[in-house]
Order: sequence, then structure tokens, then C-alpha cells
Amino acid sequence: MNAPFNPGRLGQRDPFAAYVCDETTAETLRPVAVEMGWAPEKVNKGGLRNAVQSLSVSASPQILFVDLSESGDPINDINALAEVCEPGTVVIAAGQVNDVRLYRELVVSGIQDYLLKPLSADMLRDAFSHAQAMLNAPRRSRLRPSGRISRRASSARVAGSVRRRSRPRLPG
Repeated sequence: MNAPFNPGRLGQRDPFAAYVCDETTAETLRPVAVEMGWAPEKVNKGGLRNAVQSLSVSASPQILFVDLSESGDPINDINALAEVCEPGTVVIAAGQVNDVRLYRELVVSGIQDYLLKPLSADMLRDAFSHAQAMLNAPRRSRLRPSGRISRRASSARVAGSVRRRSRPRLPG
């Protein structure tokens, strides 16, 4: 997220780590981690506070799961986490607060997703699959060689949608 890039740590980054507040979350998370090919020992107790302490002295993983349940100020705590996470870390947070404003502020702060507890295995699988897709997506520049942003940089078409006809271009 915001920590300085350290190329020496790049090869040492774990694919996954989690910091949870309760055993119920850990018990739900471990089997999903194994399914994803990750070590279940990477599911740590301690929540967000432990994540910040641990990642301040070690390389951040590619995918980081943090539990915000014990956080009194989730936005400030996520910002503290951003200071110790290396660029490219995908952060997924979970918590008990069902608030759209909090979700939006967390996304603006740099997290990939916020999951509402209690968690299910399917919910975690979906979030981790999406995080892996983000990591594996090609990083194409939106800049043209001229330095201008391409208008066709990203487009999507929904299957079954009606396709609009483009306007004819006027000469000149």
C-alpha cells in the first residue's frame, strides 16, 4: 500500500497472511486458506494491531486479511496498516460494523474488500479469488505514447446486453 518499495523483499513475500480477532474466524479461514494453497499457519491471532506490528518488521504478503472487530477507529488503523504494507499488497478486511460509509472510507484508504462477520467459507473464497485475479491481471498502462489517456482503456460488455450503434464520424 504505502510502505517504500524494497526490491530485496520482493522474492521473500508470502502469498497470504491473516490476522484475526477470534477463534471462530480463524476456524472458518484455515480450511479456505488450505484450499487456496496457502499455509494454515499464516492465520494469526491478534487482529489489525498485531498485523501492523508484524508487518512493520517483515515483508507484507501479496494478500493480507485483517479483522477489524477490535478496532476502535478502523479508518485510522487501516491507514497505519497502509504505512507498513508494501505496494501491491491486496488487503481484505472483515468486521462487525454494517455501515456503507465505513465501507467506502475503507475502500478509499486502499483495501480491496470489506466482509461483514459472521464469515462463511464461500464469502472468503470469493474475496480471495477476486484478490488473486487482481494480482494476476495484466498491468496495462492507460497512457498512449503521446502521454494522453486513452478513452478506450477499459471497457466491459454484459452478456445479453443491447449493443449501441456508434455515431458516424463527421469528416474533418
